[in-house]
Amino acid sequence: MELAHFLSEFWAIIIESAPALLLGFGIAGILSASIPQAAILEHLSRPGFLSVLKASAVGIPLPLCSCSVIPVGTALRRQGASPGATASFLISTPEIGIDSFLLSYVLLGPFIAFMRIGTAITSALTVGFLIDRTGRGSIEKPVLTPSCCGCEPKPQANSRITTALRYGFINLVDDLAPLLLFGIALSALFSIVIPQGFFLTLNLSDTALLFVALFISLPLYICASSSTPLAAVLIQKGLSVGAGLVFLCAGPASNFATILAVKNELGSRALLIYLSGIAVVTIAFGALTNHLVAQNPALVPVLQSEEHAHSAGLLRVILGVLLIVLLSSGLYRNLRKRMRPIRADRL
Repeated sequence: MELAHFLSEFWAIIIESAPALLLGFGIAGILSASIPQAAILEHLSRPGFLSVLKASAVGIPLPLCSCSVIPVGTALRRQGASPGATASFLISTPEIGIDSFLLSYVLLGPFIAFMRIGTAITSALTVGFLIDRTGRGSIEKPVLTPSCCGCEPKPQANSRITTALRYGFINLVDDLAPLLLFGIALSALFSIVIPQGFFLTLNLSDTALLFVALFISLPLYICASSSTPLAAVLIQKGLSVGAGLVFLCAGPASNFATILAVKNELGSRALLIYLSGIAVVTIAFGALTNHLVAQNPALVPVLQSEEHAHSAGLLRVILGVLLIVLLSSGLYRNLRKRMRPIRADRL
């Protein structure tokens, strides 16, 4: 019975997320095929506040996953970008993207979706400006770093349409599939394990919940898309909306891999500013969100789960099946890549 309940919740989140995720993958592929990476590097390589602003603005829609943003950010730094522009890019790019924005819009409503963008831009600008103001540091010679996941767009001899489809529905799916499936499964599990109103029973203030969400999310490696259904379920169980926003924004930009990359490329002082800036801005936006939602609760819709699972139309079912096929294929390709070194060692 519990397994059936889990599968029902899992399927409900899948069909709720499928239209936004599939559209997001498609748009990400189009952006990847349309925007040459060399042009991005050229425009973000000039030091100063304008560079920080450009890095933040470009990072918001840029189709780079939480994994591939690290080598691209490193390449920016080593090609002469200011430390502030590098930090700004590393924050704005993974905190929100086309897919996670659309998913937020569907699951949490337009208010939270745009608050995520506001939080990402503000934290990126704040951290980038402060890092550049406190000292630029030395400029490394240009050294390009390969992608850690193989999910960066590569030049293709085929048409732009083929390149866009390959990047959006193969490369990007390969990179996000494990985290997305994990996030959706965890969301379904929390949905049946955590009782309704659980966080209300803890008798913690909204301010305390903001800091709880911050300390949970800062070291956690979770991408912007996979964290969205999880945050939606936690909010449904009584977590304050502001704390949900903190969880959504702090985690993707501050996992251990990014922390090590910032320390290595920008130094310990910049890392302190990086983490402090993310913490202060996300807490501030979380508090502002709580205040605005308290004034108008209709800003945030309640996540629908089983009701949608039972009343889903044919189109949603088809898109849900397609999303499962895509994610399963991406997970399978990930497992094959991991198995190759093991087989080579045995031989």
